[in-house]
Amino acid sequence: MAFDNSTLDVFQNKMDYFITKIPNSMYIFEITKTSCGYSEFFIIYKDNTLSDLCKNISLQFSCPNIRCIYMIDNKTMEKIYISSNKDKTIRSFIVEYNCFTPVYEVPNPVVYKLYFEYGCCSGHCF
Repeated sequence: MAFDNSTLDVFQNKMDYFITKIPNSMYIFEITKTSCGYSEFFIIYKDNTLSDLCKNISLQFSCPNIRCIYMIDNKTMEKIYISSNKDKTIRSFIVEYNCFTPVYEVPNPVVYKLYFEYGCCSGHCF
């Protein structure tokens, strides 16, 4: 099936619109697998739970044995571990810790960085 330029333009317009609407209801994370440094973007609704975050990262990376997910406080360089909490939203976690720094400069969308390890992880396992 051949696509003409108008079909590609429609797609690009919808994709551009989708990307601009993401920050209204979702967070964009750059998730890095610490064992090899591979990373990719991940989006999730702001009011999903931390448990949802953990489950969806596991699904996206096809990695059922994720042991810990964490962010790094840019001021202290301390690892802040994310528990698989069914009661706390991602939004409330970000507000509580208030140390997430966007990875990329404006005018790019805000992207926060998270890391995950699988296997055993320094006693901070889920």
